[in-house]
Amino acid sequence: MQQADRLNPDNPDEDEQLHDIKAKLEQIDEITLDIRTQLKMRKVPALDQEQLDWLQEKLIESWNTSEVRGRIIFLHHPPYVTEATKWDLAQTIAVRRHLRRVLDNVATALGSLPGDRPIVDLILNGHAHCLEYIRTLDTGHADSNLNYIVCGGSGYSLRRQRQEGPDLTETFFEDDGERKTQLVARSELFVGRNGHGSKKRRPYSFIRIDVKEGTPPRFVIRPFAIERFQHQWHNSELKPIRI
Repeated sequence: MQQADRLNPDNPDEDEQLHDIKAKLEQIDEITLDIRTQLKMRKVPALDQEQLDWLQEKLIESWNTSEVRGRIIFLHHPPYVTEATKWDLAQTIAVRRHLRRVLDNVATALGSLPGDRPIVDLILNGHAHCLEYIRTLDTGHADSNLNYIVCGGSGYSLRRQRQEGPDLTETFFEDDGERKTQLVARSELFVGRNGHGSKKRRPYSFIRIDVKEGTPPRFVIRPFAIERFQHQWHNSELKPIRI
């Protein structure tokens, strides 16, 4: 903090350093909060079963209603994300497991879906400080082959993608006790802080979603970004995502 006290926010280079220091402090606060949440959950599980039951009931009802063209779920915490400070948080893993359980129950109740359609057409999330498009692979559950959009890159303190890269894996134990690691999701697009020093880029982003006619619905997701680079703002061209 003594270093931060000596930096002048009116100087562009020193303002960049101040921004980085504040971002690191914010990340430490988030990690501390996550640890406290884990400790608290050991005493009183933080689970809103009523909300999960509602989601399960409404998804089953939607598949039994012919007028429903598709299904979009909005969540704050992303079940899958590769942003460096969010991908392995206890909250992220917990949301993934709870949503997966709901989708598994829905799949069991419905039996088979027409035309091998995904159980949910699109899942939109925030919380992580980036813009990201993730698609799950074969997870062994009903959340396989689903499309996730994380749209949290329009606020303060953009984050980087994790050093481990775009592929997300899970480790579990098989019936015979053997430990197995499985690839469950892959990031197809990540827009967040990148580079270092004079090469550092901070692209702030948002999305527009066009819903096409027909059943099932098709989506054209148009990402927009304006980038802070070398003390100036630049527009970034991003290709649409078609789902």
